[in-house]
Amino acid sequence: MMEIPPIRYARTSDGVNIAYWVAGDGPPLIYVPELISHASAGWDVPPFRDWLVDLVSHFRVVFVNPRNAGLSGDGAGDITPKALAADIEAVVDATSLTRAALLAEHAAGPGAIQFASQHADLLRHLVLSSTYASYKKFLTRMPASAALSRTVSEDSRTYAELLFPAGLGSSQTPELVKAVAGWAYQMLEGHELSLLMGARLLHETEDAARAITTPTLILQGTNFWFGAPVGVDLAATIPGSRLVTLPGDGLWLWTGDRRPALHAILDFVGAQGVEHASSHSQPSYAPAFRTLLFTDLEGHTAMMSRLGDAKGREVLREHERITREALAAHGGQEIKTMGDGFMASFGSAQRALDCAVALQRAVAGGIGGEALRIRAGINAGEPIAEDDDLFGSSVIAAARIASKASGGQVLVSDVVRQLVAGKGFLFSDTGLHDLKGLEEPVRLWELRWEGA
Repeated sequence: MMEIPPIRYARTSDGVNIAYWVAGDGPPLIYVPELISHASAGWDVPPFRDWLVDLVSHFRVVFVNPRNAGLSGDGAGDITPKALAADIEAVVDATSLTRAALLAEHAAGPGAIQFASQHADLLRHLVLSSTYASYKKFLTRMPASAALSRTVSEDSRTYAELLFPAGLGSSQTPELVKAVAGWAYQMLEGHELSLLMGARLLHETEDAARAITTPTLILQGTNFWFGAPVGVDLAATIPGSRLVTLPGDGLWLWTGDRRPALHAILDFVGAQGVEHASSHSQPSYAPAFRTLLFTDLEGHTAMMSRLGDAKGREVLREHERITREALAAHGGQEIKTMGDGFMASFGSAQRALDCAVALQRAVAGGIGGEALRIRAGINAGEPIAEDDDLFGSSVIAAARIASKASGGQVLVSDVVRQLVAGKGFLFSDTGLHDLKGLEEPVRLWELRWEGA
């Protein structure tokens, strides 16, 4: 039997300690199973443990225990979607994740929606199960569930014994119901249930849901608690999302036959090996040392506000043309564009720096008549390559370095400076910088290109 992974902690921007664990070797999957959660007690419930093992067999699972429940700290009463998004962000930063899938269930859904609307650059896929964008709208759709919740909202023991087992469906054994009740009480013990229940009334994320650009899968059962109308509402709100209805009357993905839920997730995310749930899948990549360039436009948001979408887009097209020409001239590979910026990869640090200098010179007089300047950050390492994308700590560092740059500035890591030593480049030491998501400060150097 799989052992419980070590419990780790990440600190949020507002000072809350969030419990999490990491296990598995496949593509990264952030898993937030419920607003009321526990980072270790679920391993005592056989079907949930089996579900976790299934996920770990196909993904590098990062399990997030949100604030105010289980092993995580209290968040001063703040359980808004923004606070829950901060919990996810803290764990993402602590684990240096990028381009991961995010799976969230039930009351954790609004936090995941908020996070996805803010961090499209960090997510490859979003999977939402039995959840909602608006709790008030959910209450109008599911009056029976609302009545049951009100009945037990002040008593943790009653809540655990009635409401949680109710989510299992009608075909579960008394032994399982008892185990889930005990698990639920552990999640709530020492935390304020009325606060957790009342906070859901603040879960209004329809505007955030409409802003999501990450490919989204919505999984919806036919049970009395989160019935099909709730899934339809959510699918109609998130642009381009896919709705899959699962058989059975249980609330959780792991109740009854887990295979339909697992197949739907694997098919959507693109992971392989669903027939062999006991074997660990590996990402298909060959690590190679690469130099990574991130760029973005200073003043882009103000320009779009002033010019409007149509004229602003014309300027962006000119920016894209200039950037792609520079990449082609210096052997750079475009990994992706982020609207006002690019991520590119080079086999040579010198070529990456030459490309950055060429870009700065090309836009020194502005772009399309607009006084826009490019910020650039360069790092080098062995990123993980998967599905025409790159991710890993070296990629995160490159993006964070670019965020430290000003318009017209090229910042590089110390490893890049050392790689091009003796090749005619001039640098100024900008000192040590704290980069979000990295444990230790990093020394950054400014490439002096103006007089070169």
